[in-house]
Amino acid sequence: MTLNLLFTLAIDQKKTMPKFKYTALNRAGQYIDGEIEAIDMPSARIVLSDQGKFVSEIVAVEASADVDTIAEQVEHVAGPAIKKNFKLSNREKQAFISQFATALRAKIPVMAALEVVAQQNPSKRVVKLVTFLTRQIRSGNSLSVAMAGLPAIFDRLDISLVKVGESTGSLDECMSRLSEVNERELEVNNTIITSSLYPVFVLFIGLISSVIVITWIMPRIISTLAVDIRWLPWPTRIMMNVGEYLNSPAGWITVTAVCFAVLFIARWSRTIPGRLIFDRLKLALPIVGDMNRKWAVSRFARMLGVLTGNGVDMLTSLKVVRNCLNNEILARQIDNLVGQVRAGSPLAGPLKKSALFPALLIQVVSVGENTGLLPDMLINAADSFDKETDQAVKRFMAIFPAILIFVLAIFIGFLLMATLLPIIQVETSLPMF
Repeated sequence: MTLNLLFTLAIDQKKTMPKFKYTALNRAGQYIDGEIEAIDMPSARIVLSDQGKFVSEIVAVEASADVDTIAEQVEHVAGPAIKKNFKLSNREKQAFISQFATALRAKIPVMAALEVVAQQNPSKRVVKLVTFLTRQIRSGNSLSVAMAGLPAIFDRLDISLVKVGESTGSLDECMSRLSEVNERELEVNNTIITSSLYPVFVLFIGLISSVIVITWIMPRIISTLAVDIRWLPWPTRIMMNVGEYLNSPAGWITVTAVCFAVLFIARWSRTIPGRLIFDRLKLALPIVGDMNRKWAVSRFARMLGVLTGNGVDMLTSLKVVRNCLNNEILARQIDNLVGQVRAGSPLAGPLKKSALFPALLIQVVSVGENTGLLPDMLINAADSFDKETDQAVKRFMAIFPAILIFVLAIFIGFLLMATLLPIIQVETSLPMF
């Protein structure tokens, strides 16, 4: 089955797809006007050409970028299904979006562009994703509808930009913008993860070493001294009592209870009350709170700038950004913004009243609204906030490992003192503490 026939079948099935108005010259040499549904503008031209119509002008019919409506359009895939919780790593997702955007910029139709990505990308999961999207498009769905069927991979920002690109015939430009946003997100995530590896590794090794010393090494050393535990130095008695407790049934029960408590708190933190408490804590902690706030503000400015710059109205853009901040406190502030903007208020006023957004962002929004350059100014502000985020991450990662090593040094020093003091006292016949 050829690519052209697939597009024709998709149109005949009358699924929800982008519409394009066109003016064309038919075989009789007459100019005709009409509308056509197709995956994108190049596909519409191909279908019209197959029908013997030579396009002189074609424009997209504006459509809403309501992501909730898009999600409701997702249908079952013909053939092997894919689970909705199917995931890609952040790097795999970025590779897919970048390669897809590159193929679209080369004016390759959507279906052929997906095939190019599948051939270029060695990841089996990306190939599986491409197969799913291809099957959805062949069954008559648009690309945005197909993407909405995989909420574990594509968020509301991804779907909104793709929907806008389909509706305006600028899918290649929107995918390029989406690639830039995801590239920046991946860069920040990698910076935080890379910076956290060393302190987390040190903490893990320190805890494991301490448990081994307390529960296994110290009891064997003390047993060789043949000394009553009541006459041992107080640091040694504390460590011996801790070791005996950990080796007892009560100790195992306590450790198990702590593990279950950690799991419970982790699951509870995903509920609305838990998210509110943890997200408020993320913003209130010293150093960490400042870093989280700058990162959230950067995401807010960049996503809002990208969406409004690609033709999405302010209310829809705010609703999309609201679910992409990963912070329920800030998300609820966005809900307040939506209500006030819907009532006719400029965005700068509600931002200032919220007291959670920096003065620079408020000034940028105010100037942007007055000059009509809000999208570009928001993206420029996001670049500035990204630099501040990088600096905040570097400050945190310069202080946190030092504090961690200092605490571990005190604890390990206490362990060494508890282990060596009895040996020294026995060797020198010093009176016991």
